[in-house]
Formats: sequence, structure tokens, C-alpha cells
Amino acid sequence: MLFIAFAWLVAGPAGHAYAQSAPAAGQSAGDAGNGTNGQNQNATPSPGTAPARPRDGAAISSEQLIFPDELASRVQQQGAEIERLVKAVERVRESEAELEALRPQIDAVIAGAQATEEALKPRLQAVERQISELGEKPKDGEPAETPAIAQERQRLERLKSELQDAIKRGGLTRVRAAQLLGYINRLRIENLSRNLVKREISPLSPAHWRQFTSDLGRVGRQVATITDNWWTIIARRIDWLALILGGSVLLWWSLRRVRRSLLTHWFPMPATETPPPYLSRVSNAIGIFPIILAPGLVTAAVLYFALDAATLFNDQIRTLAYAALQAIAIVMVVHAMAKAVLLPSHGSWRLIGLPDDRASKYVLLISLIAGVYAFDHWFNETAQALHLPVSVVITENFLATVAFACLLFAITWLPIPKDSGRASAQLVHTALQWLRLPATVAVFAIIVASALGYLALGRFIAAQVMLLGIGATALLLGHLGARSLIEPTDQAAAPRLEEGASPQLQRQRVWMSVLAFLVNFSLLAIAAVLLLLSWGYSGAELISWGRSLLFGFEIGGFRFSLIQVLVAIVLFIAVILLTRLLQRWLSQRVFNRETFDRGIANSVHAGIGYLGVALAALVGISYAGFDLSNLALIAGALSVGIGFGLNAIASNFISGLIMLIERPIKVGDWVVVGQHQGYVRHISVRATEIETFDRASVLIPNSDFMTSAVQNWTLRNAMGRIIIHIGVAYHEDPERVLAILQTVAANCRILLRSPAPSVVFENFGASSLDFSVRGYIADVNTTLSSATQLRIDIFKALRENEIEIPFPQQDVHLRDLDGVKEVFQRVAAERALKAARGDTPGSEPLSHGNDNSGEKPGPGRD
Repeated sequence: MLFIAFAWLVAGPAGHAYAQSAPAAGQSAGDAGNGTNGQNQNATPSPGTAPARPRDGAAISSEQLIFPDELASRVQQQGAEIERLVKAVERVRESEAELEALRPQIDAVIAGAQATEEALKPRLQAVERQISELGEKPKDGEPAETPAIAQERQRLERLKSELQDAIKRGGLTRVRAAQLLGYINRLRIENLSRNLVKREISPLSPAHWRQFTSDLGRVGRQVATITDNWWTIIARRIDWLALILGGSVLLWWSLRRVRRSLLTHWFPMPATETPPPYLSRVSNAIGIFPIILAPGLVTAAVLYFALDAATLFNDQIRTLAYAALQAIAIVMVVHAMAKAVLLPSHGSWRLIGLPDDRASKYVLLISLIAGVYAFDHWFNETAQALHLPVSVVITENFLATVAFACLLFAITWLPIPKDSGRASAQLVHTALQWLRLPATVAVFAIIVASALGYLALGRFIAAQVMLLGIGATALLLGHLGARSLIEPTDQAAAPRLEEGASPQLQRQRVWMSVLAFLVNFSLLAIAAVLLLLSWGYSGAELISWGRSLLFGFEIGGFRFSLIQVLVAIVLFIAVILLTRLLQRWLSQRVFNRETFDRGIANSVHAGIGYLGVALAALVGISYAGFDLSNLALIAGALSVGIGFGLNAIASNFISGLIMLIERPIKVGDWVVVGQHQGYVRHISVRATEIETFDRASVLIPNSDFMTSAVQNWTLRNAMGRIIIHIGVAYHEDPERVLAILQTVAANCRILLRSPAPSVVFENFGASSLDFSVRGYIADVNTTLSSATQLRIDIFKALRENEIEIPFPQQDVHLRDLDGVKEVFQRVAAERALKAARGDTPGSEPLSHGNDNSGEKPGPGRD
């Protein structure tokens, strides 16, 4: 499919977008640009002008060890090579192919100059270290150096100067080569622009049609002559022609029968409601494609080669027949591919969810576009072989371009139902909604440009649209394949991962999502490369960009290499994985012993994790090429940030490190911090996780453990004390109660014998005599159950000894008892009077003084 677009771009004399044109008048080779010949006055010195180097005694061997003649000659050769390439570019500036052929040579110069610089810089650093060991030169008034030291300093300074000169010349060569590449790009863009805006005679002008009518008769006579010559050849071997044609028809009929049988038995494709998995449909389309393609393509190829083998072609007919075979192959390949992808008669196996009628129309329109291109390709080959007039070629190119534009308009405006039950159909519908307006503008531009005589521009736009369409279709199919890794079905409401799925299924879903992202990213990268190629960028240029991206380019004095970054990331991940493996091994083999303290295990585990992350960061940063001395600048910036707003984060981080080292709390401790208490579950860099007794997780900043009071019930050991309070009646004997409680505490197996439990007569309460039993238990985490058991034992002992546990007692004092008695007497008298008169109770309201019964109820009234 990409071959179709590129061939469309370059097919035909009128549509050749890269046709050569003469240089502009008055423009000389020396005016090419500042980055090329303008630098010749500062050209690299010739090999004969290199500074002389000593050749006597030990100095020669020492200098040869640091700066060999091989590196010096390499620098000079690279300078001479870039001079030659500058002149070559100026000489072939109008030739697209020759400019493209010079790019690999320039890339080689850049790579060589860069390698030379990399080889010379460590040698220069070695010489500078040797000079630093000699110290500074003596100043005026100071004792002079010995002759040996002075001679050695002079030799090293001269060697340093030579190395610096070679590095600068290598850098200059590399910069000039890069500028020369930019100059080549500008030349190619100028050539492309000049040819795209080249105007031919308008195909709609009367002058063109008069010339076309005049040339058409000559073309007809030429075709008749060629046909007569071919018939002369055929007439002598008409039996061979009949045999070949009959065999071709028989072969085509047999292959169609085989195709029908294969499609029926191997790919039954029953109509189902739910489409099969996308990858199954892809494999099915790949298997169907050659079966659909085989009958027509094999028959056409056999017919061509049989006629050629039977010497039924002359030179002209052979050229036309080969072009016709190419055109037939293009049409059949595109038709078979469209039919294998869309499958008009088997909707459930279709790669893109479309209705059957829309799929059939798309197959037809795509095949028609392929037919238009194939005919255009065949006609341009015929025009070159027969040297057809320009007016005929312009007419055919105009008609082919307009036909392509009309078919493109029909494809983009073909309606697709929005409410399809398949997600791919909704995706295609949305894409077409966005592409219809740009496609309409492109169709209008193609027709107008071709009608005005800018045939090259019209064909260029058509080629770009075709490439974009092919690329968009490929991206769509690839995206559907990537999405099928996550959502195997093609339903509009695809099932999501159920809640509570197993961790293995969740991890598999995450890895599938990462793989789908990588597939989509790769597809976008490939599409970007093809798009740049369609815009006129050469393959060598893209390879050069890729090489620079992979192996290094400079940004602000820092050399960035994608390979180094990727390797640094791999090293970082590798060190992290090794750290995790070490932590897992320690947890499974060392820390899981019952005698090993859990808090120490957590501290060691966390410390190894922090050290591993720090080591991985240092390894990754250093391998990526980042100078570790710059960490001082980063540390300074962090100190400023800490002073302005990061002090809380820094405080929590430092507090976390102190907690891991001093271990005032550890994992598993029962702590009380402010209003929160619970078990310590995890100590991280920023905060500590506490699980409360209600199974809620509370994250407390580490600085709170350092700056506030923390109660740790299990810091030294798990032993704790429980206190049970008891109250007995005032008429009980306190000594007898003390003895009973002491006996209960001594017989309780929950309480420790050392320290021994104790019983205390605490106070004279409001309703009882207050006692308390105090005892120690081995595990403070069992406080509630131990206290419950001890209370039960105390209650049983008091009941057995008939010791009363009193209820709370309160005295109620009433004031103005005479008034209360008067009210009760009045009520009793009124009731007696009603009873004597025979009135039913409640017939008349009682009145006491002021009668407020007529007032409306308000706030506070019952």
C-alpha cells in the first residue's frame, strides 16, 4: 500500500515532484550559505602545516604514547574530507539523487570527528594532571626551577597546546559537517518547492484541448502501427496464443474452485452474535488474504510469462505488458486486502465492526481507487515507452487526479451507523467525523490545483492524502490489536476487570496494559517515520537522526544519548531488583525465625531498601553521563527549597531515618500518639502507619514521634499491668474483703507471681467502700481478656462470701413541703366534689387561679 502512494507521487512527467531545474540566474557556488563555503577562509590547515613535533630521545616516545601520529593524521584527513564534500555539494546542488548520496559520507565525517574528540579529551586531561603535579611557575623573586623541570614543563605545555588544537579542529570539522547537512536539507526543500509550484498549461483551457485533439490522431496512428506489428508476430503462432489463453482460463477456473473449497472448509466463519477475539480475526484475515488473491494474480503472472516464453512479445509490447501486469497486481492485492479485512459476508469475523452493506461499499470504493492508480501507473509507463505527447499525459493525469479526489470524497462521506454494538465501529465513526472536513478541503485543493495547471501540486496532495489514509488504517488496526490485549471482546460495553479479582489476574492486566502502550507507541513512531518520508525527508537523513538520538547529541553543553539513558534505566531497575531479592531472601531465610526481633528485621529491611535506591540512583545517573559534581548545585537548590517550604518534608525524612536507627518505636509496637493509638505496621520515609483497634490505618508524620510525647506499651517488653476497681457496701468488714481479694489475686493464673499482685483499700466512696486489685500480665496485648477473667473471679468470690456490691445511693431533699401538701389537698377535694355530683371525670377542666386555657400553645408550653 505504501508503494502505491510513493509511485503515485513520482509517476508521470507532469506529476514528478522532484524534477530537476536549472539554477537561479546570478547565483554562484560561493553564495550557497554562511555555513559552507563562507568558512573556506578559515579552512583546516593542510597536513603540511601541522606543528612540528620533536623527534629526539625519550620525549618522542612519551609524546607518541599520549598523542600518536595516527590521531593527528586522522584530524587532518577529516578536515580535508569536509572540504571535498563542501565542493561536491555545490557541484551537484540541483541533483536530488546525488545530494542524497553525499549524506552518508557527511554522517561518516561527523561520526569520525566525534570519535576523535572522544579519544583526545582523556589524553588532554592526563597531560593537564601532569602539569598540575609540577605546580605553578615560579614568580618574580622566587627561586627558579631546575633545568629538568623547566624542560619538562615546556614539553607538556607544547603537548597540551597540540591536543587542544586537534580537539578544536575536530570540533570545527564536526560543526561544519552538521551545517553542511542543514544546507543539503535547504537545497532539497528548495528543489521540492520549486517543482511543486511549477505550472503547466491548464487542462481546461481551449488551447490545451486543441493541442490534445491534434495529438490524439497521431497517438492513434502510433498505436495502430504498434498493434499491426504485434499482430504480425501473433499471426505466425496463433496456435500457441490459443493454447496459452485456454490454459490460463482453465487455470483461473480451477483456482477459483479451490478457493471456494478452502473458504468453505478451512474458514467456515459462522455468523455469531459475539465476535471472536481480535487476534483470531487477524490470523483469519492473514490466512484468507492469499486465498482471495491467488486465482487472479497467479493467472495473470502465468499468462505474462507464458506469452513471453512463447516469444509472442516484441520489445514495446513486453514493456506495456509488464506495466499491465504491475497494474493488475496492484488492483488485486488491494482488493484482496480490503476484502480480507472487511469480509462483507461474515460480519462477526470482520476486523472493523461495520454493517454488511457499508463493508461492501468500502471494498468497492477502495478497489476503484486502486484501479485508478493502477491505470495511471500503466499509462505513465506507456507514455514513457511510446513517447506520448505532453498534452495527452496532462489530460490523463488530470482525469486520474480528479477521479481519485471524487472517490476520496465518497469514502469520507459514506455514513456509518453510530449505534453499532461493536467498539471498533464507534471508533471508525468518530474518526470519520473528525476527518470529513479536512478530507473535503483536500479534495477541493486537489481539483483546483490540477484545474489551474499545478498538476505536480495536485498529485503531491493526493499522494499525501493516500499515505495518511493508509497510515491511519494501519494505526487503527494496530490500535485495535493493542486494545484486544486488554479487552478481548469488541463489544461497545466491554467487560472490565471485576472487583476482587485475584492478584495474578490483576498483575496480568497491568502487564497487558504496558504491552498495549508499547505497541501503540511503536505504531505512532512508525507512522511518524513514514510521514516524514512522504514529506521528502530521505531515509539516510532519518537514519542520521536516529543515530544521533541513540548515540548522542548535545543540549546546552550536556551530551544526551538515548542508549546511555536506556542502559542507565536498565541498571537502575537491575539494582532495585537485586535489592528487592536481597530483602526477600532476608525476610524468608533470616528474619522469619521466632527468635529474631520483628522491629530489628523491619529496620534492616527498610535500611537495605533505602541504600539500594540510593545506589541505583547513583549508578543510573553516573552511567547516563551526568557529572556527579553537579550534585553540589542540586544540594544547594534543595537547601534553599528546604528553607522556603520543604522543611516539613525534610524534617519527616530525617525523623524517619532516626527512628530506623534509634528504634524508639518499631513495627508491631502498641503506641499512643495524641488521640490515636494502635499497632505500628510500617515505618516509611515520610510517615508511620498505625493500625487502630478498629482496623483503621492512620498515617502520622515521623516528626510527631520526635517532637511530641509517645506512649509505647511494648518498647522494652510486652509485660503490662491491669487494675480492677471494686466497691462493697459500708456494712462489710474491710479486712475480710481485703483477704478475699488477695486470695483471688493469688489464685488467678493470668497474673504474674513476680511482681506479685496487690490489693489496695483506696477510698470511702459515696455509695461504697472502694478497693482495687493490681497485677501484672505477661502480654499487654491481652489486657481486655485478662481483666475480664479477673473480674469474673472477683465477682464469684464476693458472691460466695455474701459480700454485697451496693447500687449507687442518693438522697433527695424537697423544699416547701407545706405548699405541696396544700396542692394535693385541693386536688383531692375537687375530685370528691365531682364524685358527689355524679360528674364524669374530665367533663370540665380544672381551674386553678388564672385560666390560661384560651391561650395558644407556644414554645415551652405542654
